[in-house]
Amino acid sequence: MFFGFSIIVGKNFVDILFKDLDREGEELSRIKIAILTSIGAKDIQFLCVEENFPQKIFMKNHKNENCHLRLSVSPILSEKNTVIKILFVVEDVTLLDELERETKESKENNLIRLKMLQEIASNSKFEFKNFIDEFYNNLNLCKASMVLNDLKSFLRGIHTIKGLSNLYGLNGISKEMHLLENKIVDLKKVPTDEKLLQERLLGIVKSMNVSIEQYIELYREIFEFKKSNYREEEIIEIPKERFLFVKEKLTKEFSKNKDEENFSLISNLDKYELKKNFQSLEKIINNLANALGKKISFKIEGDDFYLDREKSFLLKESIIPVVQNSCDHGIEHEGNINLKIRDDNEDLTLIITDDGHGIDPSLVYKKAIEEGIANGSQDYTDEQKINFIFESGVTTKKKASQSSGRGVGMDIVKNNIIKLGGSINLTSVLGEGTTIIIKIPK
Repeated sequence: MFFGFSIIVGKNFVDILFKDLDREGEELSRIKIAILTSIGAKDIQFLCVEENFPQKIFMKNHKNENCHLRLSVSPILSEKNTVIKILFVVEDVTLLDELERETKESKENNLIRLKMLQEIASNSKFEFKNFIDEFYNNLNLCKASMVLNDLKSFLRGIHTIKGLSNLYGLNGISKEMHLLENKIVDLKKVPTDEKLLQERLLGIVKSMNVSIEQYIELYREIFEFKKSNYREEEIIEIPKERFLFVKEKLTKEFSKNKDEENFSLISNLDKYELKKNFQSLEKIINNLANALGKKISFKIEGDDFYLDREKSFLLKESIIPVVQNSCDHGIEHEGNINLKIRDDNEDLTLIITDDGHGIDPSLVYKKAIEEGIANGSQDYTDEQKINFIFESGVTTKKKASQSSGRGVGMDIVKNNIIKLGGSINLTSVLGEGTTIIIKIPK
């Protein structure tokens, strides 16, 4: 049996080898012309039309299965170098092609897996667990937004995850979130039936779950390996109830004895020291600076201050878009970003500055008018114009990048600070830089 033909003697080879080609198509016509012009002609003629013969043929065999054939063509010459016949050598390379495809896919998958492992291993167990918690917090925000068909909040959740991914050097997740952001932006442009919209949003949520589950699986591999190779863990885990019970007893004891030093130490035991927590922002700044070909330094200074976990991470989420904007379209080539922590009686104050080229109030105002946020006939001060940057959809960047330009990041900043009962204000001087002041109650 030869590709569905039990007997091939006397058969037209074109009907056998090229049976699946269009009878009137250009490819088959070129093959026929090459044969007709070669037979009886000098070998130079064959060399001129040799490229008309395909090197590989894809066809269906007698079982209607896809079949890959490798074709070698050579002339049979007379003593006078005239082509009298053309020899076609046909090899079935279906299995070989399948093996090559599988090998290539395996190499690509292994390379992706290696990159993911490197990204995870660049974090401590504690850092990665924090990322997972924050990922699922924002995933739940997306799910709640999906029920309400609230695309703005849905996009906000994805954008926050992208920023956190950059913070922890998880570039694979960051790129995936960027692609999902594109899908949301496209959905916002076209009116969509509510049911269909929810189906598409559910598909995006499923994609987010797949992304994080792949990383979690590899995370378990890495830290199980570390556990089996090291005698000590970097973290001691105890039941939360037990910890809180001991903390309460010690707090009461130190308070009773007026031991302020130990009272403060125990009170802050389950809180986060802001300087240390914010130090990880340096990673995202260095990564962005390297990607953008810029030289940017980062400095944290100020008072020692402790916050509970939720407030601490909400603040860090808020600062991520700020430093990303400074890196991406604040500082042009070389510059500095500074974060100052100040304990002001009843408030915690954060002052974030950069020495970039600043923000043009007129550009922010123009975009705010386009988005229907500002009234074009109303007079605004430069300070009012520039603070439109905190509204959803407002950005001075013409094209979105991996790190900024969606008009979402600063909206997230504002909403997070409001959740904390605080306030935020931005000032900027063209050619000198930008300052953002955040105040939250203690």
